[in-house]
Amino acid sequence: MKKISIIVFLAFLPLILFAEPGGSNYSMFGIGDIIRSNTASYDGIAGTSIAFPTQTCLSSVNPALWSLAGKTRLQVGYSFTQHANQGDNTTTYQFHSKPNSIMAIFSVDTSLGLAISLGIYPYSTINYFVQSSEKYKIDDLSGTANTTFYGTGGLTAAYAGTSINLFKGLSLGFAAQLLFGQGLFDYETYISNGDQSRNYVIDSYRSFGLRTGLVYRGIDNLYLGAYYEHNFSLLTNRSSSLYSYWALDTSYMYSFSNSMPGSLGIGASYMINNLQIGADFKYTDFSNFAYNLSTGSNATFVPGINTSFGISKNGNTKPGSEYIDQMSFRAGFSHSNLFYQVFGKKVNDDAISIGSTFPLRGTALIDAAMTFGRRGENSNNLVLDYYYQFSMSISIGENWFKPFKRY
Repeated sequence: MKKISIIVFLAFLPLILFAEPGGSNYSMFGIGDIIRSNTASYDGIAGTSIAFPTQTCLSSVNPALWSLAGKTRLQVGYSFTQHANQGDNTTTYQFHSKPNSIMAIFSVDTSLGLAISLGIYPYSTINYFVQSSEKYKIDDLSGTANTTFYGTGGLTAAYAGTSINLFKGLSLGFAAQLLFGQGLFDYETYISNGDQSRNYVIDSYRSFGLRTGLVYRGIDNLYLGAYYEHNFSLLTNRSSSLYSYWALDTSYMYSFSNSMPGSLGIGASYMINNLQIGADFKYTDFSNFAYNLSTGSNATFVPGINTSFGISKNGNTKPGSEYIDQMSFRAGFSHSNLFYQVFGKKVNDDAISIGSTFPLRGTALIDAAMTFGRRGENSNNLVLDYYYQFSMSISIGENWFKPFKRY
């Protein structure tokens, strides 16, 4: 069984490494849509994951939760998202699907809460396609200019970290993460007389970050948690090519860096028999971030705030239980003030989610979740984005490390 787990883990690794991330038309701003959850178990509770232990405890937000895992577990995940972007007179539909995480947790010593975790997951996604049409008149020339804006890519995080019990009831986790990825941007303009121009940009990203977290469970049935993430500057290597009817084709390369924002958050959850409820608050300050924000842009970057609430009916893990009793059922709600304003207007994101855990043979689990949300508004030159996401994670748990006597 252990060999099978390793084979499954390695087989899915190339999928996440070479997958193309995606998002909505709002992902044209900054580094794209920030991913709040990378496992279906936490998607089902709207990303509430700071102090909310699940059967896997594979949280990419708070590394201190790894101490509560109890088993070595390998997990792979996949998601599909559909967007309906409503403008003034049109509605466009976009979709994307991708592996959303490969994560492993190794429970080395359960009495000490010593665990090691590593993995790779999407940190942000870019995927937009926007068309505009404008009439022009220059002297005796007049016509229509049609422009398309296309972008895809995003940031991926590869991490490794550990967690341990500092003393009874308090766990500390720490992780280092490498952020890397690409952004591909293609801007094309077609004039009604047949002229055209194209600007094609490839940005390669690299950054490094540190994340630490705490979980306190010294009060019966109550979990309290907090995390802090610090990221160093985002280095971007840009290759830009301009093809135009009116000028010579030009290509150039250069590098620049931007201050990459960190984030922090607090959360709590409470157990009532097999019912668990929890809430999170997360804060990320993009005020000093300037990537992909051109001079004269109608957007400004501001602090991003996310609040979420989740509830879970946890399954019965005792042998011989009815299958329906072994299943877990989840629901959640989230509200986000996104990290940008467009035309001076705040852009909000509201979502609800549901999810379930389906036990398989042994300790294998399938987690599935559905999220329904809306972002922005269909007024003030903004776009109303309705979206839904289906996500699924498969995990295998085993006891790789045998307990030993302590004297």
